[in-house]
Amino acid sequence: MESDTTEQERIEQAIAALEVQRAILGDEVVETTLAALRANLTTLQSGERRSLVTILFADVTGFTAIAARLDAEDMQDIMHGLWSKLDQTILSYEGYIDKHSGDRVMAVWGMAQPRENDPENAARAALQMQAELAALRHERLEETRAHEHP
Repeated sequence: MESDTTEQERIEQAIAALEVQRAILGDEVVETTLAALRANLTTLQSGERRSLVTILFADVTGFTAIAARLDAEDMQDIMHGLWSKLDQTILSYEGYIDKHSGDRVMAVWGMAQPRENDPENAARAALQMQAELAALRHERLEETRAHEHP
């Protein structure tokens, strides 16, 4: 709590210093800066915490075309299997799965416990997800070829 008080005092001092400089800096500059400082002060006083989060949005390219060719149950099974695999990737990189919506997923890093490597983990998860999707497409293509040419 002491760091919050120190931060609050620092913001209040910055506000007072800006008010003294109003004649030199001009109303527009001072008001713009004061608005940001007052917002930070309000956040501190309310007990809210701000933190940097990393968000990953991903969707399956060509989902609509694929879904149009397949039975709804088959498509649901494919998506369930896909999300099971991709969700594990997200979780393995310490991400939190916020929601799924059809062929989309939203994952968040840093919401519960921010870490310095959250952006890197999100990027690594995204790259691994792309690799897993490419492998799955290759596997499906091989299965299709095997069924077409026994």
